[in-house]
Amino acid sequence: MAENFFSPNLLGTNYQTNPDAVNQLLFKNYMANISSHHEKVDEIGSCLTINGYDEERFPLIFSLKYILLNGHWLIDNIHVVFVENESDFSNNAKCPSEYPN
Repeated sequence: MAENFFSPNLLGTNYQTNPDAVNQLLFKNYMANISSHHEKVDEIGSCLTINGYDEERFPLIFSLKYILLNGHWLIDNIHVVFVENESDFSNNAKCPSEYPN
């Protein structure tokens, strides 16, 4: 089912036989509660930033890049940021590529 949600670029060629792939693709399980979200869309893609908390109430940010491929919006890149506190939440949408390496 991964092909319904993730781009071939993100999945790579061996995701079905990679034992770590399941945990990486189920990144959504890290976030227990959503505080806010922001989105930006242009002609080549979309970015979604989600601020929230894990199960232990620690703040974190998901930054997702979506691309339109064959009529479907697919996640093409993921960046998860563990922040110190709620004041570090993003006030706008940021693409994963906008974070420092």
